[in-house]
Amino acid sequence: VQGLGRRVPPGTLNSGSSVYCVQSILGQGAYGIVVKCVRIKDMTTVAVKMIKQRPCFLKLANIEVAALSRLKSLCVDKCNLVKWHRVFMDKGHVCLEFEHLDKSLYEFLKERDRCSLLLKEIRPIIQQLANALNHLKLAGIIHADLKLENVMLVSHEKEPYRVKVIDFGMACKDSEAKVGSYIQSRPYRAPEIILGLPFTVAIDMWSLGCLAAALYLGTQLYPGKTEYDMMRFIVETRGQPADHLLSHGRKTSRFFQRDNSSTPSLWKLKSPQQFYTETGIRPMKNKHFRKNSLSRTSTWFSDPDTCSPFHFSIFRRRTAVKNHRLNSVSQQNKPRLPPRSQSN
Repeated sequence: VQGLGRRVPPGTLNSGSSVYCVQSILGQGAYGIVVKCVRIKDMTTVAVKMIKQRPCFLKLANIEVAALSRLKSLCVDKCNLVKWHRVFMDKGHVCLEFEHLDKSLYEFLKERDRCSLLLKEIRPIIQQLANALNHLKLAGIIHADLKLENVMLVSHEKEPYRVKVIDFGMACKDSEAKVGSYIQSRPYRAPEIILGLPFTVAIDMWSLGCLAAALYLGTQLYPGKTEYDMMRFIVETRGQPADHLLSHGRKTSRFFQRDNSSTPSLWKLKSPQQFYTETGIRPMKNKHFRKNSLSRTSTWFSDPDTCSPFHFSIFRRRTAVKNHRLNSVSQQNKPRLPPRSQSN
């Protein structure tokens, strides 16, 4: 246990009131590992997240415990959120005990012959995730790291496509959102975060749109290696954010330059060559799907179900840049969710 290395931790964990027999590793990352355990007193299978003994990781653990504590009063089964049981210390490691779930959507897609899902499979997943985000919004919590890896199938054989959201290590209170926070995995990162604008729970809806696209396409919609790549792909498919938003962004000048000679825009996206000259970082040459209109996406597929008119309505509504998610920053200094976003 002490090293939290790649090998399965031997022996047991002890919370003081319960002893856990460690069976296998379910997942691992920079923070530590998640292990499958049997709680000896009632022989219940659980998942235990063990955090490394480093200040930065302990801070993330405190953030996660704070968010989970706020959600404790909710009926997590109805909210599509992972059920958290307790936190305890074992040999100096912070350990979080959760219900044991099946596998992540990322793992599920890797195991399939085809790396995308049909719309009839995607719809129930997105509906459940929208339900989860609605309850997080009501609780005043921004998840800030919604992605395929953090959506778990509960038990795919018994309950196909029933899912729950996990991992609240980046979560924060909506009222305490700090401009400039380094949150969200890059392919799911909202324009507010990239540009350094004030943000709200709306950033989770952006991530949901990107996740829906990934399920549909079988690849990331915005697979950038840098935030410049991300912004370039977003502008290419969704259009450029309004000038008044760009003027308020703390990081706008990294990706855009003022162009006072142009009309009507005051800002112009830097070319890949200009970005490379300024930073020494070479932008991606091509996106997997070079389409400047999301409405034309269905022409890439032959499956009748994936070609229905519904094909990207979810994604397009949840990733609107110009008129719905970002423009309200000029009125209240914070972007809002459009009224319909959580209900669809």
